[in-house]
Amino acid sequence: MVSLFDIRRRFKGTIKLGEPLANYASLGIGGPADYLFAPSSREDCVNVVTHLRESAIPFLFVGRGSNLLVSDPGYRGAMIMLEPGFSGLRLERTTADEALVHAAAGARLARLVDFCIEHALQGVETLAGIPGTVGGLVIAGGPRAIRLPDGCLAQAELLRDAEVIVTKDPEKFSYRRSGVGRDVVLGATFHCVRGNRERLMRLRRQLLIRRNMERPLNVANAGFMFRDAERKEAAGLVREAGMQGFRQGAAAVSERHANMLLNLGNATAADALNLIRWVQRAVREKSGIQLALAIRLAGFEEEPMREVA
Repeated sequence: MVSLFDIRRRFKGTIKLGEPLANYASLGIGGPADYLFAPSSREDCVNVVTHLRESAIPFLFVGRGSNLLVSDPGYRGAMIMLEPGFSGLRLERTTADEALVHAAAGARLARLVDFCIEHALQGVETLAGIPGTVGGLVIAGGPRAIRLPDGCLAQAELLRDAEVIVTKDPEKFSYRRSGVGRDVVLGATFHCVRGNRERLMRLRRQLLIRRNMERPLNVANAGFMFRDAERKEAAGLVREAGMQGFRQGAAAVSERHANMLLNLGNATAADALNLIRWVQRAVREKSGIQLALAIRLAGFEEEPMREVA
């Protein structure tokens, strides 16, 4: 059990008990977490992770919750919410031709894009319209996942056990490459070059329009359900299996984008997990491909998690 008295001596952020995680997931689904911590700084984040590890309390990070599905009973552990207290952006080095931009793990990708465009810096503008945070970007696979230019993600700052380290090969830090282990992303540094602010603003606007057409703006959603298979887009495989628009309870596959999970109003986590199972089965029967889950599951029994992972 977490000692709130002990942790309060070195934690300045917000602590909530029994907080419904539906409030922090873009899908709007999820029971309560035993503890929810919102760090106010990098030091806060390091302190709470250290304390939870010493207390053998499981924990997960939540940024915008855009790829999170929490079970209906909730999560028996701690959620660490990185927004808004741990989301700063700053210029670290600038020259006439380039600059380094440091972003804390909780910084929204949209804020990172706006910050760089404001300073006429080119490199991260392709992130416009993508939900999530910088920490989520690093874990999801960095440049290869989001198609950033080579070298743009220059380094990541990690908490490894009780030591803060910096890796200059952040693409290796990714659940897709089995490199996460016990590491925690604290921040990342991006290498950007000077660009034309007006051109970057136009590109951002075009990307926002295109991605908003794919993503229903008035329906709670969890973003992409599945990772793309090798040489096959997950959305195409779901369409070919006839599962676009498929429903289980109030959970549905989007009609706009076949790889997007929707909550049509009062979906439960059980609805969503059943839908995922049905879609995976249909794709496997049609193409022989087992789609890997892109959504993070929290609070489910081990067997259901293994079935869909």
